[in-house]
Amino acid sequence: MTDDERNQEALFRHAILGDLLSRNLRRGQLRPALKQLAQETYQDPHGRSRRVAYKTLEEWYYKYRTGGFEALKPRPRKDRDRSRVLAEDLQQLVLDMKREDPGRSAHLILRELELAGRIQVGQASVSTVQRLLHRHGLSVPRMEWDHTARYRWEASACGEL
Repeated sequence: MTDDERNQEALFRHAILGDLLSRNLRRGQLRPALKQLAQETYQDPHGRSRRVAYKTLEEWYYKYRTGGFEALKPRPRKDRDRSRVLAEDLQQLVLDMKREDPGRSAHLILRELELAGRIQVGQASVSTVQRLLHRHGLSVPRMEWDHTARYRWEASACGEL
């Protein structure tokens, strides 16, 4: 999620709570007001209809009271760009295998690791390996190989067929 998207989400949350935040509420007035807001449907920044639960509204309200507008912004995940399935040594092994043979697919790399006993069958998915390779720039479409691509109905020289 980019900073602009985080700001848009914070603005959306502030727009929902705006009336409550500007009022000076007395004891017992917050719960009915939040329940009323929870009954309504809102348009999010992407144009989709959204309903927000009472507990979520209450959480946003108190976050704003303690931290201001910045507290309404969604926090990025702490484990972003880190694999929860593959350990660091396995990640390095996958990258080394791809660098050794750029034509080796993610499916083939995963299968070789399973056959070698480095990981258990079903421990990781092909998409996990693909994301790792993509993050390190090793999964571009049609990576440059030493030889040019030829189709089986093509000949390398004129008259060779």
